[in-house]
Amino acid sequence: MLRYGFLLKLASVLFLLFAWHLLALLINKPALPVPGKAFHIFWQQLPAGLGKHFLVSSWRVVASILFSLLLGAPLGLLLGAEKKLDLFFAPIIYLTYPLPKIAFLPVVMFLLGLGDPAKIFLIALVVFFQILVATRDAASNVSQALIVSVVSLGAGKLDLKSKLLVALAVVLFATSPVLIRLAAPLSAWTITFGRMAVAALLVAALARWRGERLWPPPFRWYWCAAYGLTAALHFLLYIASLAFTSVAHSLTLVYTAPLFVTLFAALFLGEVVPRRALLGLPVTVAGVTVLTGFEPAMDGRMLLGDLLALGSAVCFGLYSVIGRSARTRTPLLVYAAWVYGVAALWLLGPALLAGLTWPGWRAVLAVVALGVFPLGIGHTLYNAGLRRTHPTYVNLVATQEVTGGIVLSALVLGEIPGLTAVVGALVTLVGVALVIGLAETAAAGRRPADSGIIQQVQS
Repeated sequence: MLRYGFLLKLASVLFLLFAWHLLALLINKPALPVPGKAFHIFWQQLPAGLGKHFLVSSWRVVASILFSLLLGAPLGLLLGAEKKLDLFFAPIIYLTYPLPKIAFLPVVMFLLGLGDPAKIFLIALVVFFQILVATRDAASNVSQALIVSVVSLGAGKLDLKSKLLVALAVVLFATSPVLIRLAAPLSAWTITFGRMAVAALLVAALARWRGERLWPPPFRWYWCAAYGLTAALHFLLYIASLAFTSVAHSLTLVYTAPLFVTLFAALFLGEVVPRRALLGLPVTVAGVTVLTGFEPAMDGRMLLGDLLALGSAVCFGLYSVIGRSARTRTPLLVYAAWVYGVAALWLLGPALLAGLTWPGWRAVLAVVALGVFPLGIGHTLYNAGLRRTHPTYVNLVATQEVTGGIVLSALVLGEIPGLTAVVGALVTLVGVALVIGLAETAAAGRRPADSGIIQQVQS
């Protein structure tokens, strides 16, 4: 049967070549040469420059498909599973899907320039809708009997949806370094302020839409100021680090935050750290040593960026510990709206002092996108998934923001990390995964809703 199928496919290819040859003879014009002549010229031009152009075009297509798949597939599965979300997004999809994407070419080139980012984005825009619609229709047509059978085998329906939420959130998180680089004309103060302000407005609007009260404040003013300050410093140092060091270095060092959460929880809250979790500490230190100590491009500027990223991880550890009790008592959207809003107030003065010159539409849209996608939507999806599934799974998946951020930066910005950066990042992530997995496994049953909160504002 397999041989018969192969022969049919071979016959189809031969028929196509025969039809091409026959049509070329009938037309008899240079615009359509016969197959033999076309293949001969192709092999002649391949080493003369055509091969290089072929590889560059293939790279753009692969990058676009990868980006569209990572974003479109989880979103399509989520819309297919959640009817309310599908009812909301269906009109938007059907209004934008038929539009010819090539019509956006002038706008995309104006915003992203003439380089690879504009080309990759436009191709991804075309492919994204194909993947989104196909995945959503397939997911919505899955038989309920199949879902019941999977649930009966031990997979909870909420757990399945939660994993989709977390996967989509991590994809959104991974866009943050690219968007920060696109907002580069603005200072770190201004980018961070704009990001926090946009996220605060978005999350506050979602809270009001759900009927949640934003006033009076859910906690005392001094705690509110402390939560906002530590969150502001976390994001500010992370964004500032990208002006001095690479995306691979910054994301990897920021994701050492679980170590500081574990350390500060033991120091300030008296929590017992399982000895098994300490096995991840030397692995993480070894990874950071490889990342920084063996980096050929390491200089004073990169070292400063690495220290800023490490400071961001420390600030997140403080934020996570001091805000733990408030997060468990306060509705998620209300808590996030207040923290982001107060963080924006902390950053308002320095942002004004940094200057108010118009940076261009690309930078402004990048800042808005930072507040909407990685922080506003990504944060909400992440925490929704966190409250429905085991925190160990959520946190381990969240570490893949490092992988996604590095890949997207390589594809869109052309920032390809060196071998030492890749090895250092991998070893560091292994160490962090050991700390997360062993510590939270030991703590399972004691505080499952909060133990996974350590990555909730990481990007």
